[in-house]
Amino acid sequence: MFFKKIAFVFLAAAFFACGTNNEQQEAEKTQSRADVARQEVEQLHDSIMVRMGEIHRLHKQLLHSRDSLGVDSSRVAVYARSLDEAEEAMMRWMREYRKPEGASEEELLRFFEQEKEKIKSVGLQMEEAIEQSKAFLDSLKQTKPE
Repeated sequence: MFFKKIAFVFLAAAFFACGTNNEQQEAEKTQSRADVARQEVEQLHDSIMVRMGEIHRLHKQLLHSRDSLGVDSSRVAVYARSLDEAEEAMMRWMREYRKPEGASEEELLRFFEQEKEKIKSVGLQMEEAIEQSKAFLDSLKQTKPE
């Protein structure tokens, strides 16, 4: 009799666990699209944010070229401003990025898709500023008398 009660308890526990597991899986399915979209936005942000150090390094090199090499300060200012604007675009995106409270699954999906496009745009701006600054600095190295 004792073993029957234990077996019954185990069967009941297994039955309820399966029901809870199915409910949990269904809840995860309804949230998973928004969660995946959120993760994509955050991963994209992280991959772009890594370039901030490069922006700072290039900015420093531009100022050094102006001060030590006597490069036309107006030319340097164009590239330095481009780097500053790209950095500010990232900072602005981070300040404004706020997940809406109490939003539905569809609203969250739309929000994350919009944020994904915004952060992609910031990434393109940063990439362009970095590449143009690198090209300018490389051109200085090639024209520098040895």
